[in-house]
Amino acid sequence: MYVVIGGGAAGCAAAFVLQRAGRDVTVLEATADIGGRTRTVWRDGFGVEVGAIYMLNSYERALALLESAGAADSLEAWSPLAGLWDGRALHPMRYDYIPSFFTLPMLSVTDKLRLMWRALQAVVSPAPEPFETDSLAAFDRGEDMESWARRRLGDTLFECFVRPLIEPSFGTDCRDLSVPYLQGIMKRAHRAKFFLPSGGMGELCAALTRDVKVELQTEVETVDAGADKVEVTTSAGEVLTAEGVVVATDSTSTASILASSLDGDSRRTLTSAPYTSMAHVNLRWDEDPWPDNRFEMLLPVGPGPRPLLGTIVKTSQTSRLIPHGSRMTDSYFSSEATRSLSDEELISIALQHVADICGRDVPDPVAEVFSMDRALAVSPPGHYRAMKRVRDSLPPRIGIAGDYLAHLGVETAVVSGERAAQRLLTACGNPSW
Repeated sequence: MYVVIGGGAAGCAAAFVLQRAGRDVTVLEATADIGGRTRTVWRDGFGVEVGAIYMLNSYERALALLESAGAADSLEAWSPLAGLWDGRALHPMRYDYIPSFFTLPMLSVTDKLRLMWRALQAVVSPAPEPFETDSLAAFDRGEDMESWARRRLGDTLFECFVRPLIEPSFGTDCRDLSVPYLQGIMKRAHRAKFFLPSGGMGELCAALTRDVKVELQTEVETVDAGADKVEVTTSAGEVLTAEGVVVATDSTSTASILASSLDGDSRRTLTSAPYTSMAHVNLRWDEDPWPDNRFEMLLPVGPGPRPLLGTIVKTSQTSRLIPHGSRMTDSYFSSEATRSLSDEELISIALQHVADICGRDVPDPVAEVFSMDRALAVSPPGHYRAMKRVRDSLPPRIGIAGDYLAHLGVETAVVSGERAAQRLLTACGNPSW
């Protein structure tokens, strides 16, 4: 038997790979549901994404596993119309269509030429695989993303291109992040495509664990590795004996569970791995107050800090998660704002932001705040190399998986889960999968 600890995207991917290789697999999940940060919750007929919002065609392994699980037809193409909000006007563009950047009025001729040149350079230059720890570590030279982007693209392109793309996803400033991820996605930016699971992001983990045994509300205390077996002890005192174990929890929980298998440096690396806190304000209108507004992303741009990083807009015309004739917005806040502002203050800012852009004098929506203390993994300079060392130092019958091994994201989690499962299959004498 193989045990996977954690029922998020990383753990479910690991379980799926092990199950497809003919192994008996049990997933132990501490909460009442699988999905982790890929869950969809329902509120009065509205499907609200708790964490991840969409998938990209660059999520090659996640898409491949969904196809293997017979769920590829659940994905629908999405080409969101984004609006860059400069405080006065909304400028339309599409992140999956790079030429749209050249229509932005805030870009000078010099900016547009620089963008064209850097885009061509990104396509032909070496770049890391943006979701592979080893590849990212090889390109991790200690520079932060903001310094690198301002130096290569200039201030205006940094504010209008890099910040609206990166900061709403990470929930933190670009100066807190390492460069390789940005290099990797810039190389692929010219062929980016978005996808939405028709039933919400929760479909990912549900599809991967359809044929896997899952035990919910089962918290694991320790994992102890021997030469030919691994013992898993739950908080209820149950001891499971496994051929191999994948620990797919957040980094701090992983450090605690694997305390007997980690050296001091590895424990410190895992317990100090940075995460952002993240809150998003969900606003729901039963009757769409702006039926003619077609924007699906509202992204503030310009210099200086901002508490609200961006808003996703969904209507029944663009998403099956929305009742007919309704509208829903999700506004995402920085880690600093999440920690320092009350729910009432977050809701007020989100309402003000949407009203400034879409129009006032509309009925009050139903408002709800969703927040997570350790929401998004952060990858500062040196992070990838440190995580590679931790992963490589583990006993062969133990694998670790999670987005913290590289950075946030569904694909990062899925890739790490696959790699951890493959590690166990190899260690236990049969690498086929």
